[in-house]
Amino acid sequence: LSDYVLEADVATDGNRRVMSTIGLVNQRYLITLDGNRRILEVSSNHERVKESVKFPMRPNTWYHLKTHVLRGENGGGSVRAKAWLRDQPEPEDWTIEVKLDDVHEKGAPGIFAFSPQVQKRVYIDNIKLSGKVFQVLLDTSMVGKTLPSVISSSSTVKGIIRVSHEIARYIGTQ
Repeated sequence: LSDYVLEADVATDGNRRVMSTIGLVNQRYLITLDGNRRILEVSSNHERVKESVKFPMRPNTWYHLKTHVLRGENGGGSVRAKAWLRDQPEPEDWTIEVKLDDVHEKGAPGIFAFSPQVQKRVYIDNIKLSGKVFQVLLDTSMVGKTLPSVISSSSTVKGIIRVSHEIARYIGTQ
């Protein structure tokens, strides 16, 4: 898959000293909200790409995390992410945008979380995957059916994509 937007609502239990890490995978890039370090990070093969910005994450607070990978015809592009309080309007600017000379051409979407010593729960809700990719993969006759993640070429990304009426409506508007 390529040129899609992956977003979700995320939260972690914890206190000011200990929180979990929550992230989304977009086109083989990890977009991570790291509660303990209070950063939003973009990485892929840590030697190749690893950039972050400060993000004032608080425990027991819902955030919305949105990701997009943009690849130009020359292979360059950017990995972009936004994070904001869930009950606030979406900011216009990306919280982090990492420009790269060589962007991964394709990659599966995914979600992940790390809980320090299984102490602090992680919550993920309202996962949304959208983009032009659905014009090729889905049609309205598939509404309500389940697709196994055979689309994924990554053995670490497992799961099921639930085809919803919302996606079918998206296809109908394109």
